[in-house]
Amino acid sequence: MTISLLSYLQPTSPLWNNVLASSAMVVYYKLGIELASFIRLDSHAESIVSRNVLHLSFSSLPLFWRYFDESDGWSWKLSALLPAVVLSRLVYKGAIVRDASDAEVLNVSLSGSPVELLLGPFILAGVFLWLTLYRFMTEEAAIISAVIFSDGLAPLVRSEEHTSEL
Repeated sequence: MTISLLSYLQPTSPLWNNVLASSAMVVYYKLGIELASFIRLDSHAESIVSRNVLHLSFSSLPLFWRYFDESDGWSWKLSALLPAVVLSRLVYKGAIVRDASDAEVLNVSLSGSPVELLLGPFILAGVFLWLTLYRFMTEEAAIISAVIFSDGLAPLVRSEEHTSEL
C-alpha cells in the first residue's frame, strides 16, 4: 500500500494561503539581499552589481502573486506588506539614520550616500506598492514589472565592446 504525499496536503483557507505566499515573498527577497551582500563583500565587486541583484529580486516579486487567493476579498493585500516595509526602511535609513556604512545603504545606493535611498530606490518601492494595491494581477502590472526587471538586468549583460570601453 503506497500513500501519496498529496493525500496529506489539505487545502488551506485563503488567509493562510496568502500568509504562506507572503512569507515566501519575504524569504525570496531576503535571499536576494544576502546574495547582494555576498557579491559586494566577497568579490569586492562594484556596488552596481549588488544593487542590480536587489533590483532583479525586488522586481520579480509579482511572480509570487499567482499564489495569492483573492476569494476572501481582502487577504491578498498581504502581498503589499513587503513593498511597504521596503519603502519604510528606505525612508528610515535615508532620512532618519543616515549611516553611510550601513549594509543596506551600501547595497542599494550607487554613491554610498544614504540620501540616495530617497531617490530611485524609493520610487521603485513606491511603484511596486502602487502596483500591488491597485493593479494586482493585471497585464499592466506584468508589463511594468518586466520593464523594471529588464532595467536591472541590462547593466549586468552589457556587450563585450561596451565592457572594453569601461
